[in-house]
Amino acid sequence: MTAHDGWVGRRATFAKKPVWVCRDVEGVKGGRMWAAGNYVPQTKQAPEDSIGEWVKGEESIEDEDLLVFLTIGATHIPRPEDWPVMPVEHININFKPVSFFACNPSMDVPGVHDPTSVLAFTPDPSNRNQPCH
Repeated sequence: MTAHDGWVGRRATFAKKPVWVCRDVEGVKGGRMWAAGNYVPQTKQAPEDSIGEWVKGEESIEDEDLLVFLTIGATHIPRPEDWPVMPVEHININFKPVSFFACNPSMDVPGVHDPTSVLAFTPDPSNRNQPCH
């Protein structure tokens, strides 16, 4: 574990939090593809083109294109054994919305009359479910 104010902590700002969200900005020199910066120099401070600098402003992210960076898996200073090919870690991530709709809009779609189908249950007149509008 590295101290946040130590050399590695100051240089690798991306490793301080597991999730980062910032505005996507495309420029002449490219976009914000690498959370650690376009080039990983051996400096003692985080580069200006890294996630720590991108999130410093008070700019709104509403109605903007967003970038989400996740810091998961192995985040380390490479060992001599990792050169020339860095080992790979395969990780799967799923994002599933919660409460995205107020109700299920497909529940209001009228069915097709199928003469071979029958109701499994008798209709309950006390059921007062409102259709999704």
